[in-house]
Amino acid sequence: HRVMWLSLALLLSVAYASRLPGLQSWLESTTIQLNGVHLIEHTDSTKGIGLAASREIQHGETLLVVPLDYVLCSASVQASSIGPLLEELSITGRSALAVFILHERAKGASSKWSGYLQALPDESSLNVPMFWSTEELKELHGSWVKDRTMADMEGITYDYQRVFTENLFVYHPEIFSEDVYTLESYLWAWCTIWNRVYNYEERPGKWESFIPPIADFVNHHSDAQLEYKIQISRVQKKESSQGTSGFLRTFTLISNSTYAKDEEIFRRYLPFTTTNDMLRLFGFYDTTSTTSKAYLDLQLPNNEALAMKEEWLKKNDLSDYEYPYNDKYFIFDQGFPQEVVAWLRVYFEKVDGQTLSSLPNPNKLISDENERSVFQGLKDIVQDHLNQYRTTLEQDEYKTKSITDFTRLTRQQLATLVRRDEKRTLVKSIDTLGTRKIVLGEGDAADIPFKDLKGKDDL
Repeated sequence: HRVMWLSLALLLSVAYASRLPGLQSWLESTTIQLNGVHLIEHTDSTKGIGLAASREIQHGETLLVVPLDYVLCSASVQASSIGPLLEELSITGRSALAVFILHERAKGASSKWSGYLQALPDESSLNVPMFWSTEELKELHGSWVKDRTMADMEGITYDYQRVFTENLFVYHPEIFSEDVYTLESYLWAWCTIWNRVYNYEERPGKWESFIPPIADFVNHHSDAQLEYKIQISRVQKKESSQGTSGFLRTFTLISNSTYAKDEEIFRRYLPFTTTNDMLRLFGFYDTTSTTSKAYLDLQLPNNEALAMKEEWLKKNDLSDYEYPYNDKYFIFDQGFPQEVVAWLRVYFEKVDGQTLSSLPNPNKLISDENERSVFQGLKDIVQDHLNQYRTTLEQDEYKTKSITDFTRLTRQQLATLVRRDEKRTLVKSIDTLGTRKIVLGEGDAADIPFKDLKGKDDL
């Protein structure tokens, strides 16, 4: 298996000017500390900037230290000239960070982050589906990636109207020009945050998003286990029920492995990476991951019988298996989630108000007839989902066989690979039901393979 170098965003333009010299010059003007590592730029068409070892690196070594002064986070926003007016207009969180990034980019050379921001992929370079054309998005029809991309765009568009159209353009037009702060630029700022953000739990349930320059250029590998640590300085900002506010002091990147000289340093972008997540958020196909996921919509009708069963589940402390009929489930390569099979066992059991109290625990095999109904129901749901794609699995398998260079993928090829992976997951989920034992919970469980159920060998 060949290890592919994956950059934060796939840049398709051949006529691409190197961004590394400007970034390197900016880095030398800061107090950011590199220890035994240096910036690199790949020579293929992706032109991705990354981080590599300048010497042998040992486990536990500090590779990079970024002081608070250079980290883009809520503290940076609050300390800036636009911080007070954003707070006054209740523009907070990632919305405020997105505005702040755009404001610093608009300042050009006068911005403290000028060289860094110029090194980031711009709107014309980002390859995430949010920047695909309508025709290109059609290649993802039926895919969860397209559905989620459209939802993302709708949400950011709504936020743009709230932040800019209804507030900043109205109350501060002298700072925020409609020609500069466009919807496209706001989409870019949000994608930049998604691409480059690290998260820190300031206190239980309270997460801080921050972008540490240089560390955000570390490229992805699904097996990487790079660690990072946050040092916190407690500052009394104002009296509140939560006590003091915690501000990021420094960001420290620590090696969790050994590296040879000139070996590239990697991190894993998401705790659990799937190929369709990587395309949606980062714009590339992850050849280091073999996992995909798909959405299943059970499409159960909202009727009185369904409502009674949901109520029964609650009363019997089985609410974990309650399934909102208009929601969806993720399924991965391992097959159907436990709660999907359990809930369908309840759904297909024929009971009414008088016999509902005798409904068996869905962790147990209820009957052969019930189990056959569940299996057939799942097959129908999966087939319905497969029918939503514009191509078959066989067609996508054939198309992807001809792909040999994963560093120069077209958007059509990206879509084909992701479609193929989702369909493989869907088909495998049915194969898993037909050939393996279904185990739900501990102790009492269904241990009869679906294919061995009495009277239905043809299943």
